[in-house]
Amino acid sequence: MHWLDPDYLPRTAGTVQRFLLNPDGLIDGFLLQDGQEIHVPPHLDRQLRQLCRPGDAVTVRGVRPRGADMVAAVAVETADQRLLDGGPPEGDEKKRLKADAEKRGSKMEVEGRISRGLHGPKGELRGLILESGEIGRFPAKAAALVRPLIEAGATIIMRGEGLATAEGTVVKLSEIGPSRTELQSLKAPPKADHHH
Repeated sequence: MHWLDPDYLPRTAGTVQRFLLNPDGLIDGFLLQDGQEIHVPPHLDRQLRQLCRPGDAVTVRGVRPRGADMVAAVAVETADQRLLDGGPPEGDEKKRLKADAEKRGSKMEVEGRISRGLHGPKGELRGLILESGEIGRFPAKAAALVRPLIEAGATIIMRGEGLATAEGTVVKLSEIGPSRTELQSLKAPPKADHHH
C-alpha cells in the first residue's frame, strides 16, 4: 500500500487531454485540458488505460513537488472507479511490465516547437513535449542542458531512439539542439571509475 492516504490529499479535477509516455512507451501520466501535468507511476500503465481515455473527466489525488507545476498522483478517479498506486511492482508484475515495455525503438529525428517541459515524480525535469505532440525524454542529469531550450519555447531538433505508440511518439533523446549544426549530446560521458 502507498504510505499516503489519498482521501487526505488535495484533489485536482479536470479532463484528460492526452497521455504522457516514458522512454519505454508506458504511460506515466497525462496532461489535463487546463495544462496541468499529472504524473502517474508507469507500473499503473495497464490499469490507467482501462480507467480513462483522453476526453474523460478525472479527479486526481496527489502531492505537489516544490518547484514544478505538476501533481504526482497517488490515486486517479473517474465517476465510478478509483485507481490507487499500491507501490512499485514486484515479482510477476515486474516481469509483465518489462514485457509491456516496447522494445522496438528505432533511430528517429523530430523537429518542432517546444510546448512545455515534463517532470518526474519529484518535480525533476525529465522531458519535454512538442506542440505537435512528440515527447522527448532524457535523464535528470541532462536537465541543465535542456532547460534553457524549453524556457525559450524554441524550435528544436530531437534525435534518439524513438517509439511510435497508439498514445503518441516518444524519443529517448541522445541529441538535442536548436538546429542540426548545434546538436548537443545528452549521452553521459563514459565514467573513468565506479567510485561516487
